[in-house]
Amino acid sequence: MRPGPLAALTVGLALVRLWLSARTGLGDDEAYYWHWSTALDLSYREHPPLVAWVIAAGCRVAGENPLGVRLGFVLSGLWASYLTWRVAETEQPGTGWLASLLVSLVPMFAIMAVFAAPDMPMLCGWLLAWRGLQRDRWLWVGLGMGLALLGKLTGGLLVVGVLLAVVRRRPDQLRQWGLWAALGLALVMNLPSLWWALEHGGGTFTYQLVERHRHRVLPWVGAGQLVGSQLLLVGPAVVAMLAALRRPGMHRELALPTLVLFSLAALVTDSKIHWLAPSWLLLAPGAAAWLAPRPRWTAVSLGTAGLLTALVYTQSQVSVVPLDPRADPTVEMRGWHDVAAHAVEMRDQCGIPDAPIAGHMYQTTGQLRWAVPRDIPVVRAGTRPDQYATWQTAGPYVGGPAVFVAPERYRVSPLKEGFFDTCEATEEHRFNGRLFLVTCCKGLRADGLDGSPSRAVPAQLK
Repeated sequence: MRPGPLAALTVGLALVRLWLSARTGLGDDEAYYWHWSTALDLSYREHPPLVAWVIAAGCRVAGENPLGVRLGFVLSGLWASYLTWRVAETEQPGTGWLASLLVSLVPMFAIMAVFAAPDMPMLCGWLLAWRGLQRDRWLWVGLGMGLALLGKLTGGLLVVGVLLAVVRRRPDQLRQWGLWAALGLALVMNLPSLWWALEHGGGTFTYQLVERHRHRVLPWVGAGQLVGSQLLLVGPAVVAMLAALRRPGMHRELALPTLVLFSLAALVTDSKIHWLAPSWLLLAPGAAAWLAPRPRWTAVSLGTAGLLTALVYTQSQVSVVPLDPRADPTVEMRGWHDVAAHAVEMRDQCGIPDAPIAGHMYQTTGQLRWAVPRDIPVVRAGTRPDQYATWQTAGPYVGGPAVFVAPERYRVSPLKEGFFDTCEATEEHRFNGRLFLVTCCKGLRADGLDGSPSRAVPAQLK
């Protein structure tokens, strides 16, 4: 395929993603990350700061709406497609168009190129570092490593991969200033977030390396979950990507640390479907080289990827696949404004017109804060450690009333959990096919209770 048609196709896909971004409600994590962006900081409890910074920039450009929240991630996906094309053309001329299409169509990357999460900006850092290694541009390598680390702690595996690649393929660079300058630049870029972590009991490091891995799994269960999710989100193209591991090249050193570490981690703890994304991305150019002389397998890989991506995009708009709401993550993108409107009305029905709206899990609290009018306070009740616990700003409401909202997926009793002193009978309401429990409560308790940052709640909390 000539560069012109490829560029037109890639931009066309980006326009489709912009359209989807504008018309699709926020998912749970997206609402949570948006909430971070309303109180910009050097870092956050679950992730480094890049995701909040990108959301804040997008909202400044396009407004505080779904398009604004996602704009930077759609553009990151476009940049990733371009970088993949350039990397692949250097590795094997004539395969760049195919590698770029893989990154544009494979569901794992196509989802990351729409929805607001740390992964796609982080992956651009991986590609930028690889492109820098190809061209001896150590500034690019340093910027890539720094960008990846600002996105997620997973970026540390990029640093390991760069060092492995240099040791195995370019050991002379160990005596040159370029590599060490790149490592120094990456460190300087991340010093503020490292300082924040030290000031907050380890911050992201404590959460990602210790707290999130408390749920143990049986090895065969974990392995099955990992393999099944990768087959679903990568499709037949995974065969070509695994075949790329046999091809000589720098991609193996860059991809293997992530592939090995997270494959082993899946045997002992709950795995996340996006853990292996950096490995697949780095193997995409090699996969394109393997696919190029195999037109039938190319058609199957691209066709299946495109169909799966189209299904995910469609499911985010209408439930074409009849899944149980508790098993369908796309249902979280619909109905929250109806839930919020009802919770606001309940304040008057309960005789507490000035009370805040309270959620329990960060997912619920983030969605409520997004959907509830900004002049109405939203707080998070409970003892679970998360970013809300870091903010600690719900103090003025302790001892007072609140309307407590919990979706069936996170069903809890506000009395049994000790969130309040008293609660009236819970009302059950269905919105978008999901059951929500709405309760009028009094005596908000201080134990472990934290809320939302100052910009998103009334002035007395500042």
